[in-house]
Amino acid sequence: MNINNLTSEQVLEADITELSCSLSEADSFSYTLTDGEAKWLEFVRGRYAIADLLSWSVEPQSETGKPIKVKLNAWDVSRALNDDDTDRPVCLSEDTALCRLCWACYTKMD
Repeated sequence: MNINNLTSEQVLEADITELSCSLSEADSFSYTLTDGEAKWLEFVRGRYAIADLLSWSVEPQSETGKPIKVKLNAWDVSRALNDDDTDRPVCLSEDTALCRLCWACYTKMD
């Protein structure tokens, strides 16, 4: 699995254990948000640590209107989810690839 340019289809089709291992072993990974995920991010920006992390992680775009791509690492995603006291992004459908991706990165921290 190429984690340098993940798409929603790849995340939704991947074995969750393999996905979790691949993400936790990598220094970083890139994911392209779907339109719905981008709208969710706009809606919750500034309200949750995970939304702030995603906002800060947006890669520069050469053209307006191109899909939003974020560059992340599993540790930062897990830490943001722990700061929000949840294992998934709040207000985001569990059917989305972004939710599954974040859940695959999550580790409970004390």
